Amino acid sequence: MIYYLFAIIGNISCLLSVICALGIIISVLCVIGNGVYISDEDDPFGIVFSKISKWWFPFYAIVIVLTVFVPSQKQMAFIISAPYILENKDLQDAGNNTAEIIKLGTEYLKNILEDKKNDRH
Repeated sequence: MIYYLFAIIGNISCLLSVICALGIIISVLCVIGNGVYISDEDDPFGIVFSKISKWWFPFYAIVIVLTVFVPSQKQMAFIISAPYILENKDLQDAGNNTAEIIKLGTEYLKNILEDKKNDRH
């Protein structure tokens, strides 16, 4: 499940951004609508704007908070992989043996280059 979430986290972030952008327009319309129709409480438009405002502003606040706290794919990858890297004893020991690993890698490459030179002659 978490890997599926990792795959679609970009889509979720994009959707939240679109809702935030549209939310600005809807919020402005609600504020203007409530301001215009506040004088007449029996007006159907005033009732509609007040009903929309009652659920829209809390919903919009939640969307803004989610937009801030939904991690990016890079952050999600780190969240998933960091515990495995930190708990892997082989990776921890690899840092201690870096000089030996570099030496072995260099010797291996030298052997390959020498074999290619011998094959050409």
